[in-house]
This record gives sequence, C-alpha cells and structure tokens, in this order.
Amino acid sequence: PFGALCAVMGLVFGWYPVGTTLRSGQPSIVLFALITAGWLMLRRNRPWMAGGAIGLAACLHAFPALLILYFAVRSRRAFVSAIGTITLLSLAAATLTIQSTFQQWLNTMDMIARRFPTVGNLSVTGLITSFSGGIGWGAHVKIIAPAMILIIAGALALFLWPWNRRNVRPERLDIEYSVFVAAMLLASPISWGRYLPIMLLPLAVLIGNWRRKRPRLAATALLAALVFMSFPESTFLWMYDWLARNLGFAAGRLLNAMPSFSI
Repeated sequence: PFGALCAVMGLVFGWYPVGTTLRSGQPSIVLFALITAGWLMLRRNRPWMAGGAIGLAACLHAFPALLILYFAVRSRRAFVSAIGTITLLSLAAATLTIQSTFQQWLNTMDMIARRFPTVGNLSVTGLITSFSGGIGWGAHVKIIAPAMILIIAGALALFLWPWNRRNVRPERLDIEYSVFVAAMLLASPISWGRYLPIMLLPLAVLIGNWRRKRPRLAATALLAALVFMSFPESTFLWMYDWLARNLGFAAGRLLNAMPSFSI
C-alpha cells in the first residue's frame, strides 16, 4: 500500500546514517543502489549486469570488491563481468588522468589508516588497532588489515562450503549475499558510520526472514542492533570519552565494539 511505502521511506531517510550521508555528500547511497542492483540482477538471472554493477561499485569504493569472491563461487559470468568492468574503468581512469593517480590513492589510504582516530572505525582492523593502541601494543595496520581480510574471506568460504552448488534457492541467495554485504564493513580496514546505509539490504532480508519464521527474541535483537548503529557520531564519541574516563579503558572499548557486533 502507498501509505506503508511512505512510512518505510520515512524511516529509511530518517535513519541517522542515511541522513548524515546525504548531508555530507558521501557516496554510500550510490554504493547501496549499485550493491542492491547487483543482488536484484543476480536474483533475476542477469549475471552480466550484476557483475557490472558490483564492478562499478568497487571502482567507486574498494570494499564492494568482496562481493567478487561471492560471484567466483556462485556465478562465473557475474565474476567475469565484475573483473572486466573494474579493468576497463581502471584503464580509462589511468588513461584520462595523471600517471600518479593510483599512487596518490594508495598514499591517501595509508595516511588515513595512520592518522585518523580509530574510535568509531567499525572494521575488525579498527577494533584491534584501537584496543592494542589503548594497552600499548602499537599494532601495525599494514600487518593486521591483510590478515583480517584473509580471515574473514576464509570464514565466508566456509559459510558457503555446505552450499557449494551453483543453483541455490532465491531465499538462500538473499541470505548469502546479505552476509557478504555485512562482512564488507567488517573486512575493510577503514569503515565509518557513514558506510552503514549499505546495511539497508541485509536489514530488509533479515526482516523478511523474521516475518516468515518469527524466531524468538528476533525483534528485540534487531531493535538493539539498530540502536547501536544509529547513534550520532558526536553522541557516540561523548559516551565513549565518558565511559573511558569514569569506568576505565575496557568500558570505552566495549562501547566502541558494539556497532561492529551489531553488524
């Protein structure tokens, strides 16, 4: 019904991560649209278009490239299309821009990883470096980040292993795709709250499955996860500072980890 659609859209655009992304002009909404298009095309058996959408998303931001691993297992045509799209767009960028474009991108990523505060970084790498820095270990992001990507990729491969046939039910495809989308935020070395709009697709799949199966405590768990993913960044940092100052290092780091656990 039209009224229900308006209510849902109001909730979506009223969600803090969506609003702050729109205000700051970040590309997360575009990434969400491309990732959703990849899922929809794969569901409709249009793998070439699915791969093209994810290839374009991976050229705009690196972390959607994790879905290429999913395509390698589930759809060879989508995999080839994604790799081809990334190759063509990268060659076009290298041809039309200055020669040091990609080197500048790598230097920028290295600068952000070294200098930006780790509090508020949703990734597993961010949690580890934040925790280790707080207790004086001085963890090096160049070692931890590749290790975490390999560990998460291995966990995803094990997740797919019992269902290694290529033709899976649409409901299973929805779950697998959503798990990979959520894993992108945890695997990326840098993952800020403004990336959270891409979680709208996994949330929709989760709610759809809950409506069919109605597992106990599902609504409570979902609401709690949404709350932890919805804090304004300023409020979150204030709470983090207050807890760390009054209750100690562990309390602040526990709060820092809650949005990632919610994902």
